[in-house]
Parts: sequence; C-alpha cells; structure tokens
Amino acid sequence: MQAVLIFSIAVFAFVNKAKAQGDVDPEQMIGFSCYASGLLTEPVNRFNNLISKKKYKQISKALDSSNSAERFLAVVTLEHLDSLGVYKLLPNEKMFIAQIKLSTEEVSVCSGCTYFAVLPLKDLFTPQMRSFSQWWLDHTITDLIRQKK
Repeated sequence: MQAVLIFSIAVFAFVNKAKAQGDVDPEQMIGFSCYASGLLTEPVNRFNNLISKKKYKQISKALDSSNSAERFLAVVTLEHLDSLGVYKLLPNEKMFIAQIKLSTEEVSVCSGCTYFAVLPLKDLFTPQMRSFSQWWLDHTITDLIRQKK
C-alpha cells in the first residue's frame, strides 16, 4: 500500500512538473544551462548575439521591453559592461534598472533538467539568486567582449 502511495505521489509530481514546464513561454524564460543538454534559452541567445555585435543600445532598449526576461538580462548585462568599463550607464538607464530591481512582475527561470520556477523579477537580484547569472556574466560575456577586440 505504501509503495502505491509513493508511486502515485511521484506520478502526480511528474505530471504537474511537466505541465508547469509546458506552460512556460520559452521566449520569456531565463536559463543559462537548461534541460539535460544544458541549453541557453532564446532570450539568453539573443543577448549573446547583441553583446558579440556590440549592440549596447539595443540592450539598453530592452530595459523598457514588455518581456521580463529581456529586462532582467538587460540589467545584468549593462551593469556588467559598466563594471568592465566597456559601457557607461546613463542616468535614465540607472532609473530603469532601479525600477526593474523592485519589480514584482514574474519571470520564468530554469536550470538543468529539474529546476523550473516562476519568480518575481526582484527575487533574481538577491544575493542568493545572483549566482544564477554570475557565471554567464563572468565567462560568456567577458569572452564575447574579448573576441571582438
């Protein structure tokens, strides 16, 4: 009886997890290593492309995007570029960034094949969640910038 109960709970959890993953719009998901294959999500791929082509103004425009994943990526990208001395944040960009960091608008995130969540944007800027994007910032962005020098 206990085995049937455990099996039923496992199936229920799996079905709900699959449904939750299926309900997520991949165009609005942030992920630097998703699913078993460790894929980047579409918004991250787009930002890699913008960074490699030094289209910083387009990244800046994403601060006002209706896509919450793009707004998050714009914030962390522009702040990182500013910290590297590659880009200088403008006062209006700093204002957008401050608003985004307080936003309760939801964004989908994934990591690996087991972690999928919908979180308020502001939660992605906490120290605990900052590591979520830090590797991408420290390695991928820096490598893309170095390749273009």
